[in-house]
Amino acid sequence: MNYKSILAELIKNSLNTLEGVSSWRASDRFRIATFNAESRRDRIAVMGDPTRYVEVLDASTDTEPGELLGDGTPAVRSHTVNVSIWYHYKDSDNYTNSSQSVWDAVINNGLLRQLSELSHIEDDDGNVIYISRPLNVQFQEVALSGTGDEFAHSVTFQITFS
Repeated sequence: MNYKSILAELIKNSLNTLEGVSSWRASDRFRIATFNAESRRDRIAVMGDPTRYVEVLDASTDTEPGELLGDGTPAVRSHTVNVSIWYHYKDSDNYTNSSQSVWDAVINNGLLRQLSELSHIEDDDGNVIYISRPLNVQFQEVALSGTGDEFAHSVTFQITFS
């Protein structure tokens, strides 16, 4: 299992635990249904119904072994991934009954805090992979359909492995 798969599974399992469900889905590759699904059926097949979905994609290889940092010390290979999370939007006159209350508890006060406190993960061979805290965190509400009748809370951020 590669580092993206490990991170995707870790996030999915954390979200399932934090929300008390087992319906979060995750992928470590781009799925077109998350971008502009032609049909609701295609999106649901990938993102679930209601939407609870995590995607971890390559962003960049920042440094290679042998490169020197500004202070002359050798660089450790680092690699950055983009993490995107979608959670179904449910409107309500009452905050407690809205999806925002769950989103705040699970994402803002749960997952992001957990990832900020996590310093490393291990691969299947027991190798330690150091990870950064979530960087460039951006929240928004997004339309899940072209008709604008389904929405999701969304957060994107980056994690760097070294």
